[in-house]
Amino acid sequence: MFETTGGLELPPEDLTRCMLPDSHPYVTEGLARRQEENQKDKSMQDSAWVSDGARLLQKSNMRWSECVAPAEQCESPWFALMPEREKFALAYTLKHTPGARLIDTSQSAGRCPTTEGAQAFAFLPRSKPWHMERRRPVLGFEMLLCHGMPVEVLTQPAVGDQGFSDPFLRDLAGNSVVAEAFAAVLIGTLTHWPHEQADAAEAASPSADSSASDSEEKAAEEICSILNISCPAAPGNLKQPHWW
Repeated sequence: MFETTGGLELPPEDLTRCMLPDSHPYVTEGLARRQEENQKDKSMQDSAWVSDGARLLQKSNMRWSECVAPAEQCESPWFALMPEREKFALAYTLKHTPGARLIDTSQSAGRCPTTEGAQAFAFLPRSKPWHMERRRPVLGFEMLLCHGMPVEVLTQPAVGDQGFSDPFLRDLAGNSVVAEAFAAVLIGTLTHWPHEQADAAEAASPSADSSASDSEEKAAEEICSILNISCPAAPGNLKQPHWW
């Protein structure tokens, strides 16, 4: 069973498969709404981050004039709606990670999660992932698609009637279950199934069961290594059916 599980491997899905075309009404209407809101509320254009940015540039031996986003990004209408702090964070990150494909501008400069391949980093509440190729943020609707939410659920009339905003959907995606959590439950199930036979073997031969337990622990660690997650099974707890 463990050999079969260890051999399972799925290639990462390209993030752009979950992103809507720029001409999609959800995208165009979202842009128009943000442009209207940006004209009414300038509270996000604060300058409290400037002093922190200055210290970061000094530490990195950089000047303000060097910390400018590429022209093709600046030409995007979405880029103009970003708070100055996020523009700075995007530009600073690109200077140090020029191959970044996705950047979370919700974090301060120097701490922005990035990815250079097809995979996306884990979406958290308030995450603002900026897609370099699409030159716009990944919307909350799209983040939910990345987490496996069916399109038909997101487009049901009941969802629209509630008037859920895109930031709300973004937070919802950030609070949803990610693959690591599912993998932990899967490993827990595999580790303890079938525990009835394991209990019977333990009663019949304690010494043999001890050897089997060591073998199961090793197999669980190998699966965790393949899935690139922390192994939740503590030594000696593999026979506890409810550790997870």
